[in-house]
Order: sequence, then C-alpha cells, then structure tokens
Amino acid sequence: MVIHIVIFSWRAEASRQQVQALAEAMDSLADDLRYMETMNYGPDLAFRDGNGDHALVAPFADKAGWDAY
Repeated sequence: MVIHIVIFSWRAEASRQQVQALAEAMDSLADDLRYMETMNYGPDLAFRDGNGDHALVAPFADKAGWDAY
C-alpha cells in the first residue's frame, strides 16, 4: 500500500469561497481517480499550533496505482 499525504497552508488572502472551491474540486477528483482506494480531506483540527490548514490522505493499493495517478 502507498499512502499519499498532502498538507495545505492557505495564504492570508485566501477567501472562504476559494477554500470551498478546492473542497468541491476534491469531491470531483475523488470520483475521477479510480486508482485511489479512498480519499479523505478536511480542515486541520487545530489541536496544535503550526499545522497546515487542510490535509488530504489517499491510499493506493500499490505503486502501479500511484504511477497511474
């Protein structure tokens, strides 16, 4: 299994609409990428200072799935 993790940090000028547009794009992307087993994403829970603002986690069955991505 290959696990792809992406951490996003928004620029100060990023609007709520831009962040929402990214969430909608991720929903569409999840439907289009058949090689991902699942895709989870969402805002940071703010348990600790210094984290990114948003994260994505997507497991692939194997390297071939990752390569196709």
